[in-house]
Amino acid sequence: MTRFSPTLIISTLLLATYLAQQHGNPLVFLPAGIQLLACFVYGLRALPGCIIGMGLGSALLAHYPLHFDNLTVQAAYGTLSTLSLLGLIHAVCHASRINDELSGLGYRHILIVVGLQTLSDALLHTALIPAFEHRAAAQFMAHAAGSLLGSMAVVLSLFALATLHRKLA
Repeated sequence: MTRFSPTLIISTLLLATYLAQQHGNPLVFLPAGIQLLACFVYGLRALPGCIIGMGLGSALLAHYPLHFDNLTVQAAYGTLSTLSLLGLIHAVCHASRINDELSGLGYRHILIVVGLQTLSDALLHTALIPAFEHRAAAQFMAHAAGSLLGSMAVVLSLFALATLHRKLA
C-alpha cells in the first residue's frame, strides 16, 4: 500500500466517486469517512460541521433539487447520523476500556465502529429519505456500500500516510 502515491490513491477514489455519481449511486461516499475522522478527533465539537457536511454532501450527491424541505430532511439525517456515530464510538471505547485520549485505540476498534456505523447510517438514510420506485433495499445496499467504502478510503489513506511517514522518519 505504501508503494502507491497518496495523490494517486485519492485521485482514483475521487474519479470513481464522480463516475458513480453520474449513474445516481454513490460508489464512495467520502463525507462518511470525513465524518468518522472528525468524530474521532473532535468528538462532540464535530457536530455542527458534520451536520453541514453530511447533510449537504448527501443532498448534492443525490442530485435532488435543493429546496427547504430537502435541506431540512438532510440536516436531520446529518444530525442523527453524527449522534449515532458518536454513540458508537463511545460504546466501543467504553467496552474496550479506551480512555478519552483514545489511548489503546487500534485498527480493529476503528473497523468495528465503521461496520456498525455503515449499517446504522444506511438504515437511517433509508428511513428518512424514501427511495424512488419502491427500491428501498437497493437504496440501503447502495448507501451502505458507499459509506463503507468512503470510511475505509479515509482510514486506509491515513494508515498508508502514517506508515509512509514512519518509514521516512
